[in-house]
Amino acid sequence: MTLAILFASPNIAWLYIALALVWIVAFALMRNGTLPYIFATVPGRWAGFGIGVYYGVSGMANNLFPSIFTPETLVLQNIAGIGALAIAATLALLPFLSKPKPVPVSSNEVE
Repeated sequence: MTLAILFASPNIAWLYIALALVWIVAFALMRNGTLPYIFATVPGRWAGFGIGVYYGVSGMANNLFPSIFTPETLVLQNIAGIGALAIAATLALLPFLSKPKPVPVSSNEVE
């Protein structure tokens, strides 16, 4: 289906490819970044318990999510998600947006 959409609209094909790459990176960071964190924080003899808790809580969240967030509240969830994305993007780009101020050099320095 996605391939058909790409062929139907070649002008924005780059957008679909970029979105797929961002999705892959985000998914890899979440799955590959969390499990090593569990291994680093939980003692070796409790590693299986830590992984079980991680996947158990993840499964419980996937099970409870549809019952808590009904289709009526999905609009509010989308608005909150867009707002959170805007705040996160602003905070992430803030160091790159501000230019460092030049330090004035005093002429009466001792050499």
